[in-house]
Amino acid sequence: MARPGPIAARSESGDEVVPADSLAVSGDFQRYFDGTELYGDDFDRNEIARWFEDEKGAFVELKRGERYTYPDRALNVRYGFRFLPNRRFSRVLGFGSAYGDEFEPILARIDSITVVEPSDYYAHPDLNGVPMRYVAPGIDGSLPFPDDHFDLATCLGVLHHLPRVTRVVRELFRCLKPGAYLLTREPIISMGDWRRPRPGTTKRERGIPLGIFRRIITDAGFAIVHEQRCCSSIVAKVSTLINRPVYSSMPVVFLDEILCSLLPRKTKYHPTSVIEKLMVMNIFYVLQKPLSLGTN
Repeated sequence: MARPGPIAARSESGDEVVPADSLAVSGDFQRYFDGTELYGDDFDRNEIARWFEDEKGAFVELKRGERYTYPDRALNVRYGFRFLPNRRFSRVLGFGSAYGDEFEPILARIDSITVVEPSDYYAHPDLNGVPMRYVAPGIDGSLPFPDDHFDLATCLGVLHHLPRVTRVVRELFRCLKPGAYLLTREPIISMGDWRRPRPGTTKRERGIPLGIFRRIITDAGFAIVHEQRCCSSIVAKVSTLINRPVYSSMPVVFLDEILCSLLPRKTKYHPTSVIEKLMVMNIFYVLQKPLSLGTN
């Protein structure tokens, strides 16, 4: 499950972004394919710059010419929005939210939306009357917001495009108010061998091993309100065959939920055999920043 476009960064200080001719293949990659370490999470500034140069605009180019329709409305309602309290959200953050369409199910309860994107490609002033503001992140994953600022944030299919996932999750935690929520969904499989071209996938994106993702979330300070395995490889295959997104349909989401409950509980991060590829591909989290230390 990928987002409508890539999230990349530019240096606000004018630091040069180093171009990259190819993805490095040196080092022991087995630990990454085993899912014991997350590739890119410990990159230095130069490696991050090369990553962003490769990834910047890649998803837009990949999907250019296709008619855009937000693909995951029902999925987000089922595993995300229905767990939120029935109240207004004054300031909402969409990390990599492109046009902001993901917020439509709760738009009547939102006062303003800030979207983090690297350029103004998706920028527009409002979403059905709700004012929108677009800002760029720092190349190191930092966010230009004060502490305890937002009531709600979403980060749906974005983190797997980024190198330093741990840094970004901590920044999202920092800029949320105590008691605020974060909805996030990510692939928990490798998405193939990212050292070489993969059809339909950008150069750098890779999934986040589930155990590592859980650790990143809890180490940042979030409490897990709900965790849901979703997006079976079976439904993904059907979606590919009919060449259309399917998770805007609630009946499909219900069917997928049943299939995910029948598939193995443990997903191999880098599956290679046919049996291993019968799997659950994504995880959806509803997270909350505790009101105070030791409480939810």
